[in-house]
Amino acid sequence: MKATDLMIRDLMYDNNGYAVLIRELSDTQLSGDKALVEVLEGVHEGEIVPIDTYELSPIPLTREILEKNGLSNRMEFKRFQFIDVIGTQENPIFYWTKRVEDDAVTTVQQLYYVHELQHALRLCKIDKEIVL
Repeated sequence: MKATDLMIRDLMYDNNGYAVLIRELSDTQLSGDKALVEVLEGVHEGEIVPIDTYELSPIPLTREILEKNGLSNRMEFKRFQFIDVIGTQENPIFYWTKRVEDDAVTTVQQLYYVHELQHALRLCKIDKEIVL
């Protein structure tokens, strides 16, 4: 993946299939796209290591991950009301409604990967750590 597609604190898989958390990103013409990641599982758990971002792959978003993080049912936040996630296991659709005084605007976004869910939550100014 390109560093420009990622954000700090995104969850990804490394080239060994272990979950990692992005701590730093850089994209320079001389060194290419690089990241510092914290390894979350395996023999190097807890270590922070450098990696080329092309060695990272997205973690598929499943209904189990959504349920584990309390995102399968209606959730209330100050400015947003999250509505049930629908769709198939392989193709979840995430709805949310933004309240602007008496009006409401519904946004529909199709999410395939955990980091896309993280981006959507950040866009809504919701600081929520996702548990795998």
